[in-house]
Amino acid sequence: MRVATRTLVITGLTVALLLAGGLSYFASAEPDGLNRVAADLGFARAEQDHALGTGPLADYATTGITAPWLSSAIAGTVGVLAAFTVAWGLFLLVHPRRPRADASAEAGEKRPGHRG
Repeated sequence: MRVATRTLVITGLTVALLLAGGLSYFASAEPDGLNRVAADLGFARAEQDHALGTGPLADYATTGITAPWLSSAIAGTVGVLAAFTVAWGLFLLVHPRRPRADASAEAGEKRPGHRG
């Protein structure tokens, strides 16, 4: 991976982790848009529990952590890392590999037309 690409990926991942872990403290406790519309239109009572509703990261919280801000910060951080891992794995599967530079370029020899 080129240095510029590596820097971009690391910077993006760092920003996402900081946003998920740090800004989750300021997240609203009010229902999200879909829940609000369901309540306003009267079909919220048809809601059913999800099969994973009791999972360790259900409802943007971490099971066993009593501090709400820390619980959501951990859940957000784990979510970002999980999404990054899946995206990186898919990238490695579909991205064509470029052949490495020839041995002379790796050994530091000058290439034709190269100043240096």
